[in-house]
Amino acid sequence: MNKINSKITVKALAAHEAAREKALAIKAIMADKRGSVSEHAIVIIIGVVLGGLLLVGLIALMNNVIMPSTESQVTSMFGMAP
Repeated sequence: MNKINSKITVKALAAHEAAREKALAIKAIMADKRGSVSEHAIVIIIGVVLGGLLLVGLIALMNNVIMPSTESQVTSMFGMAP
């Protein structure tokens, strides 16, 4: 039983060390990538465009789906529906 526990401990320590080494390697790779100004500008432009598209979609959803159903529910609640 003690032999099995020691084997498991050795394997766990080896896996922990391998994971730590991979994490350090990935951290070093990410630290090296700074990017140029044009890359940052492109990312910002893409973000603004996607945000604008999302806003237009939400406005269209609000005007075409949510508000008509809300208006009909409110008018029927007050008994003014035709």
